Amino acid sequence: MKRLICAMISVILFLTFCLMPRAYASGWSITVQTNKPHYYYGDKVNISGILTYNGYPVQSIDISIIVKSSNSTYHIRTVTTDANGEYSDTFTLAGPSAILGTYTVNVTSNVADLMVTNQTTFQLVQAAYITAVFVMVWLILVWLFLFR
Repeated sequence: MKRLICAMISVILFLTFCLMPRAYASGWSITVQTNKPHYYYGDKVNISGILTYNGYPVQSIDISIIVKSSNSTYHIRTVTTDANGEYSDTFTLAGPSAILGTYTVNVTSNVADLMVTNQTTFQLVQAAYITAVFVMVWLILVWLFLFR
């Protein structure tokens, strides 16, 4: 009786591990990067990466790109990997929804019943020349007010 129970447990464990989804060891990987860590208002942001399976590039797979600021979604695009498994997208940081701060780039691909994801961040910062122009104008106005 003990042998039968041990045999049944062994079969159950064997089947459980053989039939279990292997997301943890799937071999799928996606990279994501931007061309710079900091951007100014009006700059173009270039996002790129590579989708691989067991280290080999995978072509013709859709990649979802979602860029979010601290309070809203700023940019959404779906692109397709090329023959080298590479994908890319470019957009401009402009308009009223481009706010100073940290942006998160999330990339996702649904392949082989698995969701492969990765993310990176970048900063939208105030341009130094805008601050310098503001200071210069302020100094000129103060000088005109004081010495007129």
